[in-house]
Amino acid sequence: MKSLCLFLSLLLSTLAVAIQPSSTAVPNLTIGQKKAKAAGLLKIALVPVTDAGNLADTNPLSAGRGAVAQNFQMGTYDVKASEYCQFLNAVASKSDHFALYNEKMNSNPNVASISRTAEADGSFTYSTKMAASELPIAYASWFAAARFCNWMHNGQLIGNEDATTTETGAYTLNGAMKDENETATVAKSDYCNLSDGAKFFLPTEDQWYKAAYYKRTRTGDYWNYPTKSDTTSSNQKGYHNAANYFIASNSDDSKIFPLYWNYQFSNGGKAPFLTTVGTFRQSAGPYGTFDMGGDLFQWVCNPGYAGTRVIRGGSWKKQQNDELKRTTCITANPAIGYEFVGFRIAAPAQ
Repeated sequence: MKSLCLFLSLLLSTLAVAIQPSSTAVPNLTIGQKKAKAAGLLKIALVPVTDAGNLADTNPLSAGRGAVAQNFQMGTYDVKASEYCQFLNAVASKSDHFALYNEKMNSNPNVASISRTAEADGSFTYSTKMAASELPIAYASWFAAARFCNWMHNGQLIGNEDATTTETGAYTLNGAMKDENETATVAKSDYCNLSDGAKFFLPTEDQWYKAAYYKRTRTGDYWNYPTKSDTTSSNQKGYHNAANYFIASNSDDSKIFPLYWNYQFSNGGKAPFLTTVGTFRQSAGPYGTFDMGGDLFQWVCNPGYAGTRVIRGGSWKKQQNDELKRTTCITANPAIGYEFVGFRIAAPAQ
């Protein structure tokens, strides 16, 4: 009996040790990571883009764009400062090897939205600036936007910038920060390739173009502007066919503030010059997206010439004439974040 009691005592002791939580099971989170964890998972608003197998645009100036073989989902809005801030707290709190944060996100008053604070333990905490959480995020490079997609694909894990969070997933980046072979283990031509089973990604130019301009008539007919219109958009709030973009020729009319948004930029108004996503509620695109024209240009996945990437949609800051129009295509350096470029994400059809 004594031997049996001793055996049972040892067995219970072993079980007690076995079920005790490991000291490494719960990592020490930084203040920023705790903020990301407390916020819960992001739920990016998406709209279905249907009409699979639609015809390409027949306009010769648009080079046959817009044909998409399969249905997919498009972000209702540009990625917002609050969403990008949560991403930063999740993966760039201990270090930011891949420049996901651009200091100009805080210092450029034209588009400022996120500040970074150095904590006593050497980590960083990110916060949206006052009244900026619903602004679209500017100054994210193409590579930063692709890493956001990887993070979303990987389940929004909290940890360092590595293969489990930002470097693989929708895109195989492995440390790449620019379009040169020396910056990663894959060739530059592979950076835009979408992995099989990608859950979130930057839209191709055809996907972006279709979501912005397609008339949904089963023909190759597309709107001229991403506000379901063939006539030039205004920047008058509260009206149809309007967007946040700079119209220099409207300087007289723009004195009717705040109806004409460019009043702020052209007449010394108070920054920031972005509008919160969805401000132009009466100017949705053909599938229900907002701000595909104006506010910020948006990165798409397609490479341009000489290592550039395509950006689409126009912005608050005038770059050239009629940049919202479907026939206007512009490219930019994917390694650089700009004050007039943001991004929105896409996903497979449900």
